[in-house]
Amino acid sequence: MAPFQAVVVIAQQDDLAVAEAGIEAYQALLDAGVDVIVDDRPVRAGVKFSDAELVGIPFRITIGKRGLAAGTAEITDRASGSTVHVPFADLPSTSARTWPSRWPPNAEGHPVPQNVKWLPKPQNHDDIPCILI
Repeated sequence: MAPFQAVVVIAQQDDLAVAEAGIEAYQALLDAGVDVIVDDRPVRAGVKFSDAELVGIPFRITIGKRGLAAGTAEITDRASGSTVHVPFADLPSTSARTWPSRWPPNAEGHPVPQNVKWLPKPQNHDDIPCILI
């Protein structure tokens, strides 16, 4: 199970307009109830894509210069690999219809994990399996 439903990837972090649009998209998705995180690290977009894939986040929303010029965000579905372009204004409503929450909401309307099973904390380093090279 992924820790978030979606990740907003700011493709060109050094471009102020793109960075601001990414933060606005992130906030709009949060306000719509999407369990989302923003990747605003100063690294190449490919590194961010790879990390989102490794973590297993189901949806990636990419905000970049071309999309900003067209007024769209790029949404990629990890399961199918399909990518669609959605107008910024439609992003929250699209996500609310497409990405049902994995967890029921609490009294404030925020999703809350149910039946989470945590691994026991090792008592000492001898309990941690490792491979010696």
